[in-house]
Amino acid sequence: MQTFIATHFSSLLAIGLPGGWEWLILLAVALLIFGRRLPEVARSFGKSINEFKKGMSEVTSEINKEPMDQASSQNAGGGAKLPNANSTNMGQNASQANESETSNKV
Repeated sequence: MQTFIATHFSSLLAIGLPGGWEWLILLAVALLIFGRRLPEVARSFGKSINEFKKGMSEVTSEINKEPMDQASSQNAGGGAKLPNANSTNMGQNASQANESETSNKV
């Protein structure tokens, strides 16, 4: 079964993409179809590529801008302060003391 698939897949790849002369024939057909409109088509294609690049750069700048805005707002407003190690340890000690008191009561 696997050899059957492999042979048919390779035959599909053999058909594949056009070669040198085939590209020339396709180019000639495109010239016949588009003819006078070819410069207009190329111009609109170039404009669409430029619009796509512009949109991508705007999205990228927005993505890069958001983390900077968040970091500056945290620095300016004081942001969320992290507890220091002593207060964290004190909280853990207090919770352990509460647990030991409840276990002693039972």
